[in-house]
Amino acid sequence: MTTLVAVLAGFGIWDPTGGAASGWSVIDGALYLGLAYGIYRGSRAAAVAMLVLHLLSRVLVQFIGSVPDGSLYFGLLIALVLAAGVWGTFVLHKASAERSDSEPSMDSLADEARLL
Repeated sequence: MTTLVAVLAGFGIWDPTGGAASGWSVIDGALYLGLAYGIYRGSRAAAVAMLVLHLLSRVLVQFIGSVPDGSLYFGLLIALVLAAGVWGTFVLHKASAERSDSEPSMDSLADEARLL
């Protein structure tokens, strides 16, 4: 949504931000979109990067300008959800590694059959 609003504001079509949308908003939105796709694919690095990016942006917003009162609490809630996503990706990879160690692959079964 950030990217879409920034592009529409850049072309002068629609700017609900009152002039706050800029080229940086397009980059920011594209970065979040790319990291979200990485998380969808199960990337631990993307999950950690998304959490770090969110925390850095929350700190930046708190120190740069005035923010609505509920913004801090909402930001913390999103950070908790992202932290759970980081934990989930690590659990997913650990379970996947344990499963692949305990179950022989088709290649190893074929190699054993050739030896017999």
